[in-house]
Parts: sequence; C-alpha cells; structure tokens
Amino acid sequence: MNPNELIEASRRLHAWADNYQDAIGQDFSALSSRFGIDDAERLGATVENMREEGRLLTIGIVGRVKAGKSSLLNALLFDGRPVLPKAATPMTAALTTLSFGETIRAEVQYFTADDLGKIRADAEQFKRRLAGIEKENLNKLLAGKKQRSETPDMEELSKLAERQALRSATEESPSLAASWDQQRRIDSARSGTRPESITGTSPEELASRLMDFVGPDGPYMPFTKSVDIYLPIEWLRDIRIVDTPGMDDPVRSREERTRQLLKDCDVIFIVSPAGQFLNQQDIEAMSLISRREGVRHLAVVASQIDNQLYASAKKATPEATLVGLTEQLRDHMKDTLSRLVASNPEFADAFDDLINGGESALTWTSSACAGLAHRLDEKNAWDATDQALWKNLSNAFPEFFDEGNPQRSRDSLQMLSNIARLKAMIDDVRHRKSEVLAGRLDAWVSAKSNSLNEFKKALADQVNTRIHELQGADAKALERQRLKLQNIASRGGSQIDEAFAEWRRKFLRAMGAGLKSALDSVFEESVEKSSSAKDVESEEYEKPGLGNWFARKLWDGGKEARDVVVVYRQPAINAISHFVRELNKRIDRTAEENVGGARTELERRLTSSAHDYLEKIYEMDAESSDQEYGDDTILSWIDSAVMGVVSALDVPFPAAVNVKREWPSEKKLTGYAAKEFLKAVEHHIDDLREIAGEEMDEYCQTLKRVIPGKVAHVMFDRLRSRLEQLIADINNIAMSRELYARMAKELGAI
Repeated sequence: MNPNELIEASRRLHAWADNYQDAIGQDFSALSSRFGIDDAERLGATVENMREEGRLLTIGIVGRVKAGKSSLLNALLFDGRPVLPKAATPMTAALTTLSFGETIRAEVQYFTADDLGKIRADAEQFKRRLAGIEKENLNKLLAGKKQRSETPDMEELSKLAERQALRSATEESPSLAASWDQQRRIDSARSGTRPESITGTSPEELASRLMDFVGPDGPYMPFTKSVDIYLPIEWLRDIRIVDTPGMDDPVRSREERTRQLLKDCDVIFIVSPAGQFLNQQDIEAMSLISRREGVRHLAVVASQIDNQLYASAKKATPEATLVGLTEQLRDHMKDTLSRLVASNPEFADAFDDLINGGESALTWTSSACAGLAHRLDEKNAWDATDQALWKNLSNAFPEFFDEGNPQRSRDSLQMLSNIARLKAMIDDVRHRKSEVLAGRLDAWVSAKSNSLNEFKKALADQVNTRIHELQGADAKALERQRLKLQNIASRGGSQIDEAFAEWRRKFLRAMGAGLKSALDSVFEESVEKSSSAKDVESEEYEKPGLGNWFARKLWDGGKEARDVVVVYRQPAINAISHFVRELNKRIDRTAEENVGGARTELERRLTSSAHDYLEKIYEMDAESSDQEYGDDTILSWIDSAVMGVVSALDVPFPAAVNVKREWPSEKKLTGYAAKEFLKAVEHHIDDLREIAGEEMDEYCQTLKRVIPGKVAHVMFDRLRSRLEQLIADINNIAMSRELYARMAKELGAI
C-alpha cells in the first residue's frame, strides 16, 4: 500500500464497522486497540507530518513506570537538577515535547471543538453500553435473589450492578472508557478563558506554572491536548524530545495516549532499569514500536545502574564492575530479542542491530550520579538520596569516591552517569537525520499496512466464528447448555469461589506484610538519619563568682571549656524528607509487585479451577462419541471469562503520604534549642509513622471492601450472556446468516 491507499482502507473499515455496530462494535473496538489501528483522519495527519519539509528529528523516551525516564531527562537537560519532577514529567495529562527556543516558554494546545465533539460522542456511546450492562446485571441479581427466596436490598444490588457494569464496560472498550472519564472531568471543570502560552524566568518556574495545565488537579487539565516546551538550551537545536508516560501505566487513558504519541517518533530510546532489565512490559513496548509504528531506529538504555554496583557484581574498580554488568545485560538482551525474532521473523529488521551491534547496542546510565557530580561541592544541599548514594559508593570504592580528592570523585560519578555517551548517541542520530527521515514514512506505511491486514483477518475470523457457530449448533442443544449453566450458577460455583477466596487471602496478607515491612524499614532509616544531625561541640564559657571575674580582668582567666549539643537543621529535615520520599517509593513498589504478580496467579488459579469444576459438572469427555455440542466452545469461553474477571478486577493503589510543617530557619541550633528541635523532628517522624500506619490499615480495609468475595457468578453471567446471544441468532437464523454473510463479503472487498 501507499499512504493514500492505507488511508482509504482505514476509512472503509471504520465505515463498515459503523454499519454493523450492533453486531461487531465491541470486537472492532477491542481489536483496533490490539493492532494499533488509527482512523483515516489520524493517519492523514501523521503522513502530513512526516512529509513536512525541514521537520525536527523526533526522539522518544519510552519505558515502564518508574524506569527513570524523568530523571534521565533532568540529567540530559538540567545537569541532574530536579527541574522536571515525577509529578510533572511525564506530564501525565497531556502529550509533552521539549525543543529549542530563544526564551523559556510553553505553548498549550487544547482540544478543538471537533475533538471535544468526538470525546462527547464516545462518552455517550460508553454511557449507553454502561446502562445496558447495568440493567442486565441488576435483572440477574434480582433473579438470583428470587430463586433463593431472599428479600432483595435494592440499594445494595443497584450499587453492585453499577460497579460490575463499569468494570465490564471498561474492559470491553478502554478507549471509550477513557473518553467517558475525560468528559466527566470536562463537565466538572471551570469555564472561562484559557491561556495558550506560559513563560517563566527559569525552567523551574515554568514547570511550576505548567501544573495548572498538566497536573492531575490542574484547572485546565481536562481541556489540554498537548504541551510544547521551548528552552534556550543549545543542545536541543534541530531535535524534539518526546516524553511518554509509562508503557505499563495502570491508567488506561494515559497508556492509550502514549501509544498515539509513538507514531511521531523517528528514534526511540527504551529505558529499562538495570535491576529488572527488559521485562515483559519492555518487550511488549519494543514490539509495539517496531511492528505497529514502524520505528526502525531503537536504542536500549539500562537505567539506575548505580543500584547494581555492589554485592556479587562488584569488582576492584567501578569501571571493571561496569564492564561485567554491561556484558551480563547485553547477553540478556541478545538472548531475549533473539528468541523474539525466532518466533516473530518480522521483527528481524528492527532488532538485528541490537542483537548484533556489540558494545554499541546497549548503554547504561545513572541519573543519580549525574546529579551528584554537579552537587559534589554543595554537601549541605544533599538530600537523603544523595547521601545514601555517596555512602554506598565511598564504602564500596573508597579510592574513587574520596572527599579529599573531589576531582577524581567527580570524574568517577560522571563515568557512572554516562550522560556524555548518551548525548553522543543522540548527536550521532542528529548527524544522520536525512538518512533516518528518508526511510521513516516507508517503514511506517509498511508497518501500518501489515497491521491493517492482520486486523482485517482478525475481524474476518470473528465473523466466520459466528457463521460456524450458527451452522454447527442447534437451539435445543444450546438451551440445554444454558439450563446446565443456570443450575451450576444456582449452586454458587463453590470450587471456583474457594480458589478465588484462597487467592484473596494470600494477596491481602502479602500486601499488608509488605507495606508494614516498608514502613518499619524506612522509619528505622529516618530515625538514624535524624540522629546523625546531632553533634557535640566544645565551647568556652565564663565561670561564675567574684574570683573568676577578677581572673578574667587580670589575665583572661576564669573560663572553662564545656561540651554543648549542636543540631544542624538541614540533615534533620532531610530525615523527614527521606521518610516521606522513601516510604512513598516503597509503598508504590510493594503495591505494584503484589498487584502485578497477583493478577497472573489469579488467572492461573481460576482457569484451572473453572476447567476442573465445569468438566466435573458437565461430565465432559473428549473421547465420548455422544459429547454434546458446545462443550469445547464453552471451555474456551470460560477462558475468556476468566481473563475478563481478572482484567476488570479493580485494585486501587495506596495514596501518597504527605508532610506539611514549618521549621526553624536557623541552619545550626545549640543547647536547649537544639535538643528541643531534634525532639520535635523525632516526634514528627513518630507521628508520620503512626499516620502512615493508619493509612495503610485503611488501605488494606479498602482492598477487602473493593475486592469481591466471590467471582463465579460473574464468570457464569458472561458465559450465559454469550450463549443467549448465540441462541437468539439461531432463533433468527435466516436473518443472522444473511447478516454475517454480508459482513464477510463486504469486509473481504476492503
């Protein structure tokens, strides 16, 4: 296909889906997201952008949540200063780019009237689907109560039906759910004039002002489509850097936005933490970028390398340690990508350079070392992270990180940061701009054409499956299956619910234990840090008494030395900052690790239990000649239902712990004031620990409330709904066959 043929094919496919919305709409939406299919308007805009004369080379920074992307940008652009903090980068509410400008400013693009119309239309479509599912759920819940001769609590049942419907509808169409969420924010936002340009006297000031537009609670955030930031940094000339949210972002709307942004990038840097290098999320991101968006220039960056320099990896020098680490990481990358190419040969062109590139295929970075290198002479300004980093490095490699030799220490930090190497890699791409851009459009059209063909095949498979089901089934057999399901559902699916209950108990116990462990360890670290702010100094004081007075007058006597307690303000305050920052970091890590692993374990448990349970209840026998039609189909539907239950499981993440308190302005306190100040700091850490502990307990209680006690009925409802749809098609078989045959014919002509 050429670009025009690609755009026309997309237009016809979307028109086909609109004509058969009731029959294929949900499958079309889900498959569109899976294959990265864009509508004709969006494809046309991308083609126009790629053909623009003199356009900037666009470099994307991609990685999972907390891979170190924001820290890397700070190291590249601001010498490691936290100008773009995690709250502002990745600018989660809007697409964000950074490029050269003569002044410090940002241009804000808002959703157009057409954009807002599409958002509202998608939101209305989602609301209609949501209302339909909610009504179905409520009727089923009422039927269950009636069958068990129980008096229904309408308020409780309505709330349960509403929660279940929201999960199901969001799972069916995450993009429509994102529009619905966006529309709610728009409806509750304030009206009035919205500024389109923001300036600042410094990058820090600009970042602060932008929070009104991109912060989660910013008044203009619901209307902000994108933000272009311009900075008078010479190194940014001729390029545009695009920062993306995490590829494993739990907020679906932000992940959808990330996927849309990738098509504008000519070169992608995949940032992956060295401690969890190239995990499944990274591989999926690389596959998406290569296969769906046609990006052929990829670079892999192992971030946070400083965390891996100790223990078994440690050699005699930092440089030797890095050599060993990078060899391990490179071998892991080659093995992982080689296996991917072996099973997916279409990835070979994109990944061959990474697999066969030798030392140039992979680089590392430590943004923390980059920042500390620039703050080495400002020890009083070090935060807890700086202090911990220096302590670890100086203990592991004392000859290379020595306060008495600042130049060697700085050189060693810069070597670990590797920022110069990263800039050189970007400069190399910049010098090859013509070569990179020349093949970008062709590669993108090829990737999109392949995706479109795969998408058409998947749609055709869906239609043919419906036709096959109609041809092979009869209403009486399926009605017997439906009655079996109804009988099973009335028994409650105890085996399935027992498996879920066991998983639920283990998950809640692991989450609670993990959060408590995080709190205890951070508390101990913070108390130790607050104690380090205390020191004892010797001071000379005048002894009381007349004789001592004469001694001072005659020969400067009458004095004596004594020890006095001294407390330095900043290290003590840093202990509190450490508590808050590290606790929030470890809370997030604990929650992510538990939720991610728990979903995989839940799917395994439920699938196994559901198969065992249904095979026993149905008395299924694959070798039986009189096996009733639909048994294998039902088992496949159960697998789909399990995935639906797991995907829709709504597990909230803990809220961040905050600290707001004013402290004395003196940098150094002595005597009674020092003791009282240190006591206040320690009491405050105690209070924070108590507050955090209460919030963790409340969070665990919230998990118990929001994670249902049973899920078998949800699985059976999904299965029963699918059977009822098939029975309805069979009862109108002539019309249904004609509809699906017409759909297949029209799809084949596209």
